[in-house]
Amino acid sequence: MDQVQDTFTAKVTDVVNATTLTGEYQDQSLTLRLIGVAAPPEQYEESVVAVHREYLVDRSFTFQLDTQRQDEEGAYWVYLWYNDSTTYNAMLLQSGLCPLGDLSQNTALAQALTEDNQYAQEHFVGIYLDNFDPENYTYDQGTYDQILQTMRPQPLPEDALTAVMHTSMGDMTFLLFPQQAPKAVENFVTHAREGYYDGVTFHRVIQDFMIQGGNPGDGGESIWGEPFENEISQDLCNLRGALSMANAGPDTNGSQFFVVQAPPLTQEEVIQMVQGGYDLAKVKLYEDYGGAFWLDGDYTVFGTLLEGFDVLDAIAAVETDDGDEPLEDVVIQSIDIQGDLP
Repeated sequence: MDQVQDTFTAKVTDVVNATTLTGEYQDQSLTLRLIGVAAPPEQYEESVVAVHREYLVDRSFTFQLDTQRQDEEGAYWVYLWYNDSTTYNAMLLQSGLCPLGDLSQNTALAQALTEDNQYAQEHFVGIYLDNFDPENYTYDQGTYDQILQTMRPQPLPEDALTAVMHTSMGDMTFLLFPQQAPKAVENFVTHAREGYYDGVTFHRVIQDFMIQGGNPGDGGESIWGEPFENEISQDLCNLRGALSMANAGPDTNGSQFFVVQAPPLTQEEVIQMVQGGYDLAKVKLYEDYGGAFWLDGDYTVFGTLLEGFDVLDAIAAVETDDGDEPLEDVVIQSIDIQGDLP
């Protein structure tokens, strides 16, 4: 069989079970195993298959390969893109099947979980969690490794763009992500090279969450003199050490940024992520490395801390007032940029 493309459109021809379909792609017959769809308890299998047959068979959908390898039975492991399947998602929820994956930005899910869909609200989490063990769960290793290599690259790329932030409490070194967040990186690098951040404080500090800076006193602005849009990448997330843009809502980025300091997840938080429909690979990453998962999708991640986690923790531990402002100033003395923008 010829290799299918990484992203392809296939017509669904039949349903094998709740997580397996058959399809046609360029006159090839494919077996497709859906990643991000949890196998339901046995008593719900029949109803879920019925939903699949009603809303998938004889329709075409966009699929994305998780890897180019097939399993032992010759099936392709694929993601069914949610933006092609609003009705499908809603019907899965109504049937009681939880579609897993990063649903934090999924408008289909938000539309399904309305007061008019009481059954979905009551069942889409509970049925999956009946069989979920927060101490022993299966996640996609490829997705885990891909995000980790981006957020914690070993070794650093030869063309790495880095920033050394000299503060009154020590230095922090960041790797910047110009490919995933070009405008945020250009904004930060330009401000840093022009001394915009010199003498600016970390004005908002919340231990076990984040430290925020970049406000010269008037709220700050971008290098373009106006707010710029969010840049959200599925390859990045708000793991502990993430350097992200602060904002006042979607597409309101200026000069302010924060560094995530949140610790690894508790078991209760693992369950909370699963309840939120997050990809289990990301759940495991946050469990292993810590971070603020609830920020994903709403804030631009444009860098990650490489060295200086002790400095991050020390700043996060300073005494603050009721407004989370440090009682003694923590100052960004200067930022040295090493490397060039693309």
